[in-house]
Amino acid sequence: MKIVLTGATGMIGSVLAERLSKSHNSLVLLSRRPPAGNHAAKRQWLAWQPGVSGEWERAIDGADAVINLAGEPIAGKRWTAKQKEILRSSRVDGTKALVHAIAKAKVKPKLMISSSAVGYYGPHGDEDLNEDSKPGDDFLARLCVDWETEAHKAEAFGVRVCLLRTGIVLAKGEGALKKMVLPFKIFTGGPLGSGRQWMPWIHLDDEVGVIQFLVDNDSARGAFNGTAPNPVTMAEFS
Repeated sequence: MKIVLTGATGMIGSVLAERLSKSHNSLVLLSRRPPAGNHAAKRQWLAWQPGVSGEWERAIDGADAVINLAGEPIAGKRWTAKQKEILRSSRVDGTKALVHAIAKAKVKPKLMISSSAVGYYGPHGDEDLNEDSKPGDDFLARLCVDWETEAHKAEAFGVRVCLLRTGIVLAKGEGALKKMVLPFKIFTGGPLGSGRQWMPWIHLDDEVGVIQFLVDNDSARGAFNGTAPNPVTMAEFS
């Protein structure tokens, strides 16, 4: 397959690109700042900026699949009004640009996998939630709803759309765990808040495995929860 991947420089995207390059013929990696001198076999880096036409749009034409992992890190900075707009634009506008490129393509991709987050469901207590549960009404939930709405628009062009609502991705020395583990190393770590809040999580290997599953299974469509089957409370995790 020829696969176009956004967010290829991120924690998930970099591992996914490595895995996909072993089993697929061509991988086009889109980044706002492509790394210099990266010319690995089967990989082509292209610069992209949502809303600006370019070679990246032509790469969509004839691709078998588009995997959209792009987005400003959720926990990277304080959620000021400006940061909220950046979080929103990097997800909603980026997805909108990809769907626009699909609309223009003469040969449409068969599949679009688009990131989302378990924040879709909003804050909850001890009740079980699944992919059919209603969305919440806080900032992150509304962001996820708008993000997914843009991805769903690709279905109008005959594209199979999968939405991956991901929990906290854990990997040794990377991402969220890298930030959380330091207080424990200096014996000051502990649960945040009451500790009773639930923390849906997934290991990086499993997150990548879910994406590979969605690529390989033509019957997979709609929303999927990228989480381990046994969520834990913050106290248990700590």
